[in-house]
Amino acid sequence: IDLCTPGEIEAFAERWAIARALNEDKQGYREIAADIGSSTTTVARVARFLKQENYGGYRLVLSRMKRKPRNEIRQAKNFGCWQHSASWRAGL
Repeated sequence: IDLCTPGEIEAFAERWAIARALNEDKQGYREIAADIGSSTTTVARVARFLKQENYGGYRLVLSRMKRKPRNEIRQAKNFGCWQHSASWRAGL
């Protein structure tokens, strides 16, 4: 896929993993950062967009994922980033 560089795909996968962990609300920022291998600054930034900003992208996708069984999500992986990011695929 030529929409994203490999670095952008990895950054996107990292932010998405953080958003999912924050949505579960079972760990603090430091634990999430340690588990995912990111900085607490990145966790805080994703948390701000997830909980305070009006854009709603993270919330929209999280709400749609709650409604779909995991096998349907796997079948819908026509979005190229899913095919290139091992960390993203591992989470599904």
